[in-house]
Amino acid sequence: ENNLLIKEAKLEYNGEMNCNSSIAFSPSGNRISVSIYYDSTLFAFDAEKLSPINKWKNDSARFILRAKWINEEEILAAFGHPGDLIVYSLNSNTPLRKISLPQLKGSCVCNFDFAKNKIHVFCGTSSGLFFKVPIDKVTAEMSWSHNGHSSWINVVTLSNCGHILMAGGNDNKVVLCSESNGTILTSF
Repeated sequence: ENNLLIKEAKLEYNGEMNCNSSIAFSPSGNRISVSIYYDSTLFAFDAEKLSPINKWKNDSARFILRAKWINEEEILAAFGHPGDLIVYSLNSNTPLRKISLPQLKGSCVCNFDFAKNKIHVFCGTSSGLFFKVPIDKVTAEMSWSHNGHSSWINVVTLSNCGHILMAGGNDNKVVLCSESNGTILTSF
C-alpha cells in the first residue's frame, strides 16, 4: 500500500527521489501533501487510503521550497524565484490565489509557519529577512519585518502559546521574537 504513495509522488528529476521539499499532514491527519522541489509539483493524498486527491503543477514558478496545510481543504506553498506564496484548494485544479511579495527583491520564502488564526503567516527568506504577512490578500503588505539573520532561514516555528516566534538559519543563529510586532526578544 505504501508503494502507491511513493509511486504517485515519484515525479522524478534525473531518476532521483530525493527532491521532495516537504511532506505534511493536514490538521486532522487525514490528508498528506507532498511537494516536489525540482518540477514545482504538489500532490494531496488521502492518508488512510494512500490514494491521490489532487495534483498541481506550476509552470511559472521555479521550485517549491515548502508546503503546509492551512486547513483541511487548502495548502500554502512557497516558491523560489519569484518568491511568491500560492494557495491551492483541493476543489480546484488551478491555484486559488497567488500572494505577491514585491518587498522580497530577488529573495525567496524558504520556510514559514502559521499564526494561530491561520490568517497570517510568518516567513523566513533566503536573504535572512523574517516577516509576518496576511495570506488572505493578493498583494500582501508585511505587518512587520526584520533582518534577524545574515543568510538563509531554514526553520520558522511558532510556540504552542502563540506569542513567541523562533527562526534558525545557516548563520548558526536562533532568533526569538514577539509574534505580534516582531520585536527581537533574544538570539543565540
